[in-house]
Amino acid sequence: MKLKRPEWVGPDVQLADLLMHQAGHAVVAWELGVRIIELHFSLKAWSGLMPFAGAITSCFDRALAADAAREAAEKDMLIFHAGRMAQLLFHYDSVHGYRNSSDLRGVIDACRRVEDATAVIDAWSEYIEERVRVMLSAPGTWSRVLALAPEIARRLSLTGHQIAAFLEHVDVAGAVAPHDTPWNRDRYAIGRGIDALGLSNRSRTCLERSQIGT
Repeated sequence: MKLKRPEWVGPDVQLADLLMHQAGHAVVAWELGVRIIELHFSLKAWSGLMPFAGAITSCFDRALAADAAREAAEKDMLIFHAGRMAQLLFHYDSVHGYRNSSDLRGVIDACRRVEDATAVIDAWSEYIEERVRVMLSAPGTWSRVLALAPEIARRLSLTGHQIAAFLEHVDVAGAVAPHDTPWNRDRYAIGRGIDALGLSNRSRTCLERSQIGT
């Protein structure tokens, strides 16, 4: 498949950034014990979708105790914030001017189930963003995000069970934090020549026969 940058994608965004975005959602949901229903990604549209059994957004009980309701809302907020945060930690420039509206709606919806004051919601959201940044910065968590992103590109559609099975078997030995894995544009940029990919002779020959050079 010849990949083409969609018109809505800014010049600083690479396909890898958006795969990391979806991987961030999935890994945080998995670590929180929230059931992922499925994950789909479109290479043509450079976009993904990951419905999950939200702790509060899918089945809110008005009789839930205040503390339990807040905890449930925070779980959902962590998952919704995790995509953009993973993208930011992976490639800081890719988030300039980029905001996923469905993620933002998810955060606001979770907040409003237990809180009405706008100022409180804003402060709460910022607090959750910091929590998820710390969570994703843990070497083991980050290594799972890095491992899942190319798996999403390879399979494009995964069930929650498949994601869980994959993440359980990720080798986190020697894992490093995001700040120890600096962004390298040449490694991820679209249009990168196949000579720079370190492919086997067989793989290179297959691509050349198909007249694929980048």
